[in-house]
Amino acid sequence: MTVVLIHSTGQSAAGWDLLVREVGARGTAAHAIDLPELLAADYAQFVAAAVPGAERPVVVAHSGSGPLLPALVESLDASRQVWPAAWVPEPQTSFPSSRRPSTTNASP
Repeated sequence: MTVVLIHSTGQSAAGWDLLVREVGARGTAAHAIDLPELLAADYAQFVAAAVPGAERPVVVAHSGSGPLLPALVESLDASRQVWPAAWVPEPQTSFPSSRRPSTTNASP
């Protein structure tokens, strides 16, 4: 099994260092990917290129990287997805539109 770890905005892959060591000590490959400044559509390709040969990995997206998780799971053909304290996007909603305030439940 391979575990791919995606950090939140405002952080770096170094935040996963302890977990990478612990998972590795238990015989599982773990990769913490440092995300550059990209357009949202490019993240899935970037992460896939960073873990060549990872077969059906478990993908972990923390906090602000949650909206990237669905595309990453599809791009990597992931076996599982994990959302620790991750922002969960609305189904069928784009990332920019999910950040707009909702008027559906607004008070008069």
